[in-house]
Amino acid sequence: MSRNIRLSLFNLAISILKLIVMSKLTRSEREKLKTMVLKILRDNPDKTGLSPDEWGFVAIDELISICEVKIPWARESWVVDLLKDPDFEILEGKYVRARDGHNYYVEPEPEVAEPPGVLYAVVPKIMLKTVLKSGLKTLKGRFTRLYQTVDEAWYFSMKGSGSDVIISIKSQKAYEKGVKFFLSQRCYNVRYIPPEYLSVKIPRGEFEK
Repeated sequence: MSRNIRLSLFNLAISILKLIVMSKLTRSEREKLKTMVLKILRDNPDKTGLSPDEWGFVAIDELISICEVKIPWARESWVVDLLKDPDFEILEGKYVRARDGHNYYVEPEPEVAEPPGVLYAVVPKIMLKTVLKSGLKTLKGRFTRLYQTVDEAWYFSMKGSGSDVIISIKSQKAYEKGVKFFLSQRCYNVRYIPPEYLSVKIPRGEFEK
């Protein structure tokens, strides 16, 4: 083996070793990163740009995107590995929150509850066909909110568009078939309602006439 080849192999080995070393965090660096990520999860969402649900959970992908901006030196793999720490709580492999220490109000975890016969949800009219075909599922966060009356659905959904539609849900029948409903302070919450339990109730424009 020529001297040049040996030198090239040596330099390659050094480069690989540097990459391995750089890919790992020291203990102090890991603690620093954990402190920064926890601060992002605990701070008021108005400051962080995150969109947590009532219980403080955010999508892991959303957290990683925020970390890329606020902690540019942190690799995605470092953040993902860090979330295994006991200071974090992961749900369904998709959502994460700090276990405690939030600087804004976080509701207690909702309890599974038997719903009334019918509940209501507000959906954009542009999505109506998709919802009636594929079912009602959350677009952001962990749950879709369902309300006991049409009035509550309009009021608490805070929709500004006149093209929204009320969906009527046969909640009791869905519950009997195994769909889980979670009761919070103002509404019922659900992850998914199959299409066979859905029907159109009334467009918002007609309701307001």
